Amino acid sequence: MYLFAFLLALFAFPTLSPAPAATPLYLSTDDGNSWQPLMDGLPEGVLPRQVMEHDGTLFLTTESDGLFALPRDAEQWTPRGAGLLSDLPIFAIAGQGSVMVLGTYGQGVFISRDGGAHWRRPVFNIRSESVLDLLFHEGVLLAATDSGLWRSYDLGEAWFQDCGERTLLSQLAVYDGDLYVARQNGVGRVTAQETVWADLHTEVAISQLYTAGAQLYASTVDGAVVRSRDGRRWTPNDAPVFPPAELPAGRLTSTSRGWIAGLSPGC
Repeated sequence: MYLFAFLLALFAFPTLSPAPAATPLYLSTDDGNSWQPLMDGLPEGVLPRQVMEHDGTLFLTTESDGLFALPRDAEQWTPRGAGLLSDLPIFAIAGQGSVMVLGTYGQGVFISRDGGAHWRRPVFNIRSESVLDLLFHEGVLLAATDSGLWRSYDLGEAWFQDCGERTLLSQLAVYDGDLYVARQNGVGRVTAQETVWADLHTEVAISQLYTAGAQLYASTVDGAVVRSRDGRRWTPNDAPVFPPAELPAGRLTSTSRGWIAGLSPGC
């Protein structure tokens, strides 16, 4: 039912509560009917990038202000940057157990073994300019980068680049047991031998790839959404798309607190 409600609001026009125009991050606790700023504790001018919920705590990556955490019963974001470089653009985050991994611009990945309290760079790091998305899947840590797909079999300590096509990948998702990736204007299914690209070409860049219910969805930086039941044939949505023009275009994340919107779609 929760996923069904999520999809209903995805294609509806919610009513926004008044908020300062400069506030980039919003929270809805009523299935998208109203929205409130979620900025307490964040620096002025922050550019939120990605939210992940891990063991009841929300973690927020930003483009130049580091990493922040919002514990289950807290009302204010707090920094979690011990061991991170200052002004480091952090694009992606993933977690499994006590292990957490950050994807950055120019510095590969950073790893935490204590739930995000302390961070370090692995010795055998990713050799790519940008790490844009991270995902744990079937015991393997995957990274979408500007040089293609990378894999780690030891929770991020060592990384291996997939052979074959080495195009920029921005998003990762698992649908019906298969791994899917998004490049600038298309989506492909990753097999043991290759990436099979669907007959899909969006007008602008894909900003989010996600599953809900029995379908795989791809949204673009201008708010358009396409969906598929098999990963090969894609259908555009004719209904109005969430978030509406009043909110910044970007990612929408479902959490136990509610839905979070206003995250930067990136490149």
